[in-house]
Amino acid sequence: MSFLVPPNERVAISQRLGVPLSKLTNTYLSINGKRIQVNILHCRTLDGADRAYEAILEAHDGLAASVARDGRMVVEFAKCSDVELMNQVRQGLGLVKLDRVARRLIKKIPAGWRLEMSFVAVAEQTRSIAEKLGGRISNLSNTIFSVSGRQLQVNIFECPTEQDAREVHESVAGMKSDQAFCIVLGDMVVEFVTDDVAVAMRAAWELGLKVKPRKAVYRIIFDAATIEEADYMAWNRLPNQFAELDQQRDDAGRNSQLFELSRQFKFGSAVSMRTCRNQSEKAVYRFKPAPAEREAAEQGDVTTYRFRNLPKKLGVPFVSVEAIIETNETAFTPIKRKPYEGLLGSTDFWPVENEQVRALAGTITGQFETDEEKVEALLNWLTPGRNIRFAGEVTGSRYGVSKVLEQGFGRCWDFSDCFITLCRAAGIPSRQVAGWYYGFSGHIWAEVLYEGKGWQQVDPTGGAVLQCGIYHIPYLTSETGGMSLVYVSLPKVEVLNRDN
Repeated sequence: MSFLVPPNERVAISQRLGVPLSKLTNTYLSINGKRIQVNILHCRTLDGADRAYEAILEAHDGLAASVARDGRMVVEFAKCSDVELMNQVRQGLGLVKLDRVARRLIKKIPAGWRLEMSFVAVAEQTRSIAEKLGGRISNLSNTIFSVSGRQLQVNIFECPTEQDAREVHESVAGMKSDQAFCIVLGDMVVEFVTDDVAVAMRAAWELGLKVKPRKAVYRIIFDAATIEEADYMAWNRLPNQFAELDQQRDDAGRNSQLFELSRQFKFGSAVSMRTCRNQSEKAVYRFKPAPAEREAAEQGDVTTYRFRNLPKKLGVPFVSVEAIIETNETAFTPIKRKPYEGLLGSTDFWPVENEQVRALAGTITGQFETDEEKVEALLNWLTPGRNIRFAGEVTGSRYGVSKVLEQGFGRCWDFSDCFITLCRAAGIPSRQVAGWYYGFSGHIWAEVLYEGKGWQQVDPTGGAVLQCGIYHIPYLTSETGGMSLVYVSLPKVEVLNRDN
């Protein structure tokens, strides 16, 4: 139900707010059994809209979800305490926009990011925060994004002068553990509300607040068990189990769980690491203990390191790895390698000869001529939510290509397996890449070989939306689908050229 508020009531509300209103409507909605009232105030001036916004926000005890602003229009979400419902209605009405302060700095919302909320704090709250920080603040903007399912809050302090901004920055930065969490830009200070340095650095780059480097050099440190065979549905559970045991030592129950879990792996004594060139530098690996032997693949893409008498962590043989990896914005590796059957044929993980797979590959790519066009078509088909959803109860799942295509969902390893299988079925040489997606977690993606040109990394989980670049840190490559290691500690990742 929706109706126009009569003039006499509108005038009374205008007087109460101290703001001239040209129109006021009330709408009552029922969504999934929950009720919410949406009041839309049409103000005569932008200044009046500012005052109405602040008055309504104060009336709701500063609950930002209760009010939205779009030019001279102010929208109040009333008679509802469900913030998720308020945000759902806000999204539906197209009212989620950057506030006027945030728009000074943020010109474009990055691909894959969703704006959840953006508002300027009321004057009283701004004054209170300014007093605590010991500096002058004209306006305070709070903006919340959803990035790959995680929330990131960005606070922007607009100051009267650049000197005021430097003073506010000094106060805020003094409360942070790393300089990445707070930056100063002229008369504005930006705070990233997160405890992850990687998230803050990526946000500054992606929002255009700092120049994104064309290449990045990372140090990655982790412990890994050497494996020959595995139940890959348990691959992600093993490091999680070790992490829980590190926090709860001498836990007999968890020790028993770890023992049962480790039986799903056949441990070995070798690891194969990616050593193909990223730009002009090879990856550098250091191991403890040092390898007894090393063997480079004929094409120089992978080096296998063999060990003797590996130490054990709760019965699991492991090696400590330190890797220095350089990535670049193109994620392209020039190489003159020619395709061969090992990059095109079926494996235990990639059923290229399956009739349904070949038919599907033909349907997706049949109208295209070049490998580049076919790869783009496959990535478009795999865009999450289009044909396969990014979902499933098992984090790090590897259901198998046939099952994923049948059930219509999976996670990054599943997307990668499907892409490689369909690529090979379409006659495109391809293989699997694993490593770390900076700012998030471990990740599995892929790369295709364009004959006479080189390897191009692609991210099937992001479909045609997410391009591989400096954030994809590759250190494992597989041409069969098998992996030679599993983490027994979560990697620590550091950018070595962060100030470049």
